[in-house]
Amino acid sequence: MAPGKHTYKKSSASSSQTSLTPCQYCTQTFSTRGIKSHEASCKNKWEKKKQSREFAEIAANVMKAQRKAHKDKQCLCNDKIQ
Repeated sequence: MAPGKHTYKKSSASSSQTSLTPCQYCTQTFSTRGIKSHEASCKNKWEKKKQSREFAEIAANVMKAQRKAHKDKQCLCNDKIQ
């Protein structure tokens, strides 16, 4: 063997026999070794998306209420422009 060259032994379990676990947030499958770190980062990502979605829904409801209130006043805003 030449200096600096390394040979690595393959794992005794073949890749088809490796146990894969699905992530509870995105359903991607990972080895039992990698699932913990993936789920931790995936959980944060999904929580941020959830918060963003909730904020967008609240903002849409506020805008809808403001438009309704504006129409209910029978505002003459367009008449003032002319």
